[in-house]
Amino acid sequence: MDQLGRTAGGLHTPNCNSWIDEPLNPTEITGGGNPLGCLANPIPLTGGSPQPFRCLLGDGFPPALCGSIPDSAAPPSVPFSVVRSGGLGTAITITLQGILEDDNAANPLGVSTTNMVVLVLN
Repeated sequence: MDQLGRTAGGLHTPNCNSWIDEPLNPTEITGGGNPLGCLANPIPLTGGSPQPFRCLLGDGFPPALCGSIPDSAAPPSVPFSVVRSGGLGTAITITLQGILEDDNAANPLGVSTTNMVVLVLN
């Protein structure tokens, strides 16, 4: 198990977080004292607010990374799409960002933050 609590083996699915609304509080994230990148908003590991409303837990990442945030299994590969016939029934803005295995990461943990995506659903 590494400093992020991941199990050994290939990690190809990111651990993603989703927040309601647009990014409000950019947060630097570290693992074992190593900078991993910047997230749009805080996550359970960093404290602060707003916290995600959902955590998509990737293969090999421990549930502890989600803290008390409800988690779901992340899709098996990226990119991915979600289809909900009939829509959501309400307008919403969601920010999606994650942490994923990165063989070219500038840290010894081999992980980086992903680009952020802001979805505006009308």
